[in-house]
Amino acid sequence: TTLPKDSLCSENIRNIIEIFKDNQKIRKCVQTYTDNLRETDVYKSSNIQLIRIYAETSSGRAFDLFYHHAKKVDTIMHNPGYSRSAIYSIVANEMIAPEVKVALANNAEPDWHAISNSIKKRFGKAYVEDNVVYAQVKWYQNKKDGPNCTKYMTQLLDKSFRKHGIVSNRQTQNYFWNNNIFTIFQYDSNKSDLKKALTWIMEVNHQQGNNDGGNLDTQANLLYKLGEKDKAVQLETAALKLSPNDKGITGNIEKMQANQPTWSLTGRME
Repeated sequence: TTLPKDSLCSENIRNIIEIFKDNQKIRKCVQTYTDNLRETDVYKSSNIQLIRIYAETSSGRAFDLFYHHAKKVDTIMHNPGYSRSAIYSIVANEMIAPEVKVALANNAEPDWHAISNSIKKRFGKAYVEDNVVYAQVKWYQNKKDGPNCTKYMTQLLDKSFRKHGIVSNRQTQNYFWNNNIFTIFQYDSNKSDLKKALTWIMEVNHQQGNNDGGNLDTQANLLYKLGEKDKAVQLETAALKLSPNDKGITGNIEKMQANQPTWSLTGRME
């Protein structure tokens, strides 16, 4: 299967390739194209995007491009984390996924320390923490182990918050920050983690002018779990005014007033 070279650079074609990336004919076509690019053509943004789709192993052009020429690539892509993200995918594919597969087969937990050491030795210290912690979040999420999942989730979010803050994108705030913060509220009992989560959701609500009932509900629940009942009920009442048909908020107010927990008592994720 072949495609005209120019067509591979089209955004629509790249989107199709991304969707059907596991199709072997498409894979072969794209890899043949990218493997035969002249050096000067490699650094076109459209070609970098194609190479990124199949950045799966530490051998070949993709790894060399994103590992050894990261600054140049990031500059072209106007994204300081573009190359690092590609290497993260390679690390996860080569160093973490096989170990997780073995652990699942043996009904055991992955040896996270050994995995970390292997990544450090092969790729460098910079590629250890985020990759391993993200893998731990996914592992415990799949095991429905709420306390351990949120322990590592808090680490990831804390690093993101300290580095980037809360981005001023309402969809990201609602679906990334609020959803993850609410998960931390439900399953994490560590007060330090809960206080961090409270700081994050307060910043989200500040940026949004305290006008989202769901986000205020998350903040109220964190306050309640941290022992601030009066503040929690007051804020939950404000959340109900914004979302009057939300039965969850109504139920939370009733539980708060009755001094009943509004969080998971089993720790098992739904």
